[in-house]
Amino acid sequence: MTAFLVAVIGGQSVSALLVDRAGLGPGPAQPWRAGRVGAAALAVVGVAVAATARPEEGGAATGAGVGFAVALVLVCAAGALTSVQQALNGVVTTVSRAPVATAWVNFLTGTLTLVLVGLVASLAGGVRPSAVQAGLPWWAWTGGVMGIVFIALAAYAVQHLPVLVFALVTITTQLVVGVLLDALDPVGRAALGPQLLLGVALALTASVWAALARPARGRRASSPPVVAHR
Repeated sequence: MTAFLVAVIGGQSVSALLVDRAGLGPGPAQPWRAGRVGAAALAVVGVAVAATARPEEGGAATGAGVGFAVALVLVCAAGALTSVQQALNGVVTTVSRAPVATAWVNFLTGTLTLVLVGLVASLAGGVRPSAVQAGLPWWAWTGGVMGIVFIALAAYAVQHLPVLVFALVTITTQLVVGVLLDALDPVGRAALGPQLLLGVALALTASVWAALARPARGRRASSPPVVAHR
């Protein structure tokens, strides 16, 4: 779990720096200033500190090996693509002026992909819907709705924030909410030690650091040219 968190956050943070530098989002390109790079590095350190507060369950060594290394590379790539997705979502929202339309495109693509994968897996005999649905509480199915709301809000927010700032704020919010959820659970409450809280505090500091860094000024693409009509 620790390796997964560090890999995905590391990939997302580094990718966000590259995405901002290339100007893939709706805002102007952001240079590689020391404050931005330092904030991204501090966020990865914070996540690593928080993730190592709880020992790996089961005592099984994660170990090295080709399979483990390939999995880490894939997870890092997934984190990197997340930043690219958010930048492109911001561009789509800027053009369409409808965050809901951006969420619709994302979930339509995801739904079609999952349907295709599910059909192939079902034909191969690898999926049993009854086994998947067994034991799930009703509220477990609200995750899809939450995802739609998140994509729509993110598509709106990334129009006004550098991708790095958006990524770090999202990461920090997830950590803070995770701490609050653990605090409500007797089992999770036992893991809320000083090290975990220190990691969350470091990630929060990184978010504030990145947000306070002076962004590059430039013309945004969010305002289309006004055409005068006679």
